[in-house]
Amino acid sequence: MQPITSLRAATDVLVARQPVYDMHLKVVAYELLVQRKDGSSVVDEAEATSTISEIGLNLVAGQPAYIPVTRAFLLEGFATALPADRVVLAVGPD
Repeated sequence: MQPITSLRAATDVLVARQPVYDMHLKVVAYELLVQRKDGSSVVDEAEATSTISEIGLNLVAGQPAYIPVTRAFLLEGFATALPADRVVLAVGPD
């Protein structure tokens, strides 16, 4: 029964990509947005990191991925699990 529970939990997280354009309207990156199926944000930083690494980076088609992160995400070291050559961290004012 454990694998079914894990599978169910994995399907509750959604990943979307939003293109980032330069001034010539060429796609230069994608912002990755991760949230729960019910619309709430993913609070667990480990879960967000795993989702971005396993699913999100495959969606950006070789472009850099802009990922909005929280202060806790940075302080707890989850950013080190993401590939530095493919990810740009977007830190909010909080």
